[in-house]
Amino acid sequence: MRVPRQMLVNGNSLTTFSRWLSQRKIHLEDMEPPIGERLSTTTPTITAVLADEDVPVGELEISRDGNPVSYDADADTRTITFTPELSEGANNLRINYYGSPRREVSWVIVCGPS
Repeated sequence: MRVPRQMLVNGNSLTTFSRWLSQRKIHLEDMEPPIGERLSTTTPTITAVLADEDVPVGELEISRDGNPVSYDADADTRTITFTPELSEGANNLRINYYGSPRREVSWVIVCGPS
């Protein structure tokens, strides 16, 4: 269960797959709401602390289902805060760092009645 996983879908290329193998994970701490929690709102405020000291907190790219999401970054506390517009059902959130080495983390947030 500790092995990083990527969801392969129709349309993923061999180039994409090889990029996934060479990148590292972004480590987030103190996430609110926690990963795995079903949300009743489609406009949650999400906060997390970027634990990777070698990743500049202001150089991240955040997206929801491939659409860019703006965020606020506090360099002193390394906290990121963003409010994505989610849809009912499953939403894929992704945070990328395009420095060297490239890093990424993604997760699914489900909105709607439990």
